[in-house]
Amino acid sequence: MNLPVRRSPGGRWVALAIGALCLSASGPATADGNYPDYLREHLQMPCKPGCTPCHATDQGGPHNLRFTTTGQPGFGATLESKFDLLVSSDKAPLFAALDAAAVAKSDIDGDGVIDTEELHEGRDPNDPNPDARFCGANVDTGPEYGCFSSSPSKGSGSDGGTASVIGAAPLTAIAAYFSRRRSRRAKGNGGPE
Repeated sequence: MNLPVRRSPGGRWVALAIGALCLSASGPATADGNYPDYLREHLQMPCKPGCTPCHATDQGGPHNLRFTTTGQPGFGATLESKFDLLVSSDKAPLFAALDAAAVAKSDIDGDGVIDTEELHEGRDPNDPNPDARFCGANVDTGPEYGCFSSSPSKGSGSDGGTASVIGAAPLTAIAAYFSRRRSRRAKGNGGPE
């Protein structure tokens, strides 16, 4: 006996909603895009430093941590490994790691100036050159949208954005498949198109 199957008119909307949810929720766990602002706030820096105190480029990203000019793990890697910085969107873990680095008198570039003091002065803790600065005349302070975000003028490039799209594509395809499958079954059982 073939009973009519009722198809939900909102099936495609459900598929689109699932895809949108995946785009907004997927991606690797990363530091918050506000970390440059948090550094400026906590260390009373003269400017927002961009992402390069911790990352090799202003694109940020979990696999883009910076090294010192002598090839040693840089400031961000040191905060993670020696001062237990946990990746978070909350500023408290960053503040705790910065305070621990200050108490330990961390000086990763070996120039005799504590890393947190260098940042307070707008200088680069990864480079012993006293002219290596994040703040001052003719210094590019990085993207306006924080680490792990991309500026519309620079295009995409953050690890999180790419991973979000890649992670959402299979789930969106699965949702679309089941929506079509229900539609075909409804046609085969005499249900509405």
